[in-house]
Amino acid sequence: MKKFINADGSLKRRTRLQAALILACTWGRLNVVEFLLDKDVDLSGREGDGQSPLQCAAIGCQLKTVKFLLKQNAPLQGKNIYGGTVLGQTLWSAAHGGDSKVYAAIIKVLIAAGARVPERHVPVNKPIDDLLRSYGSVPEPTWYWFGEKPHRTRKN
Repeated sequence: MKKFINADGSLKRRTRLQAALILACTWGRLNVVEFLLDKDVDLSGREGDGQSPLQCAAIGCQLKTVKFLLKQNAPLQGKNIYGGTVLGQTLWSAAHGGDSKVYAAIIKVLIAAGARVPERHVPVNKPIDDLLRSYGSVPEPTWYWFGEKPHRTRKN
């Protein structure tokens, strides 16, 4: 991090620091996250795919980082280039691997912080779908994730 900071404590390059914040959130490096936020790196800043630091913490299954960012008033409803909010990105991440118990905890924390629960959602997995049902959201069996529309098989 020293190569990004001047002797007086000011930042040298903000764009690289935004990328550093995204990576630190993804990997749960709370000490780096805190350091960068102390240097006024933008908590709502996004990288090329539109993921916010909070979305990246959720993607990385980093519950402690998610909780910390929410205490810092990280925005919940901003969307990435796929149209996903933080909760939507968390559901996609849970559907594509990772620890369902940790993702369930992240989902609960996001909802408690004010994330909007959709009336219906793309099916994720049994534990997550059951959790979302408890908040009034039902899995829609005909829905699929962005770019993952099932292919039709050809009959010869």
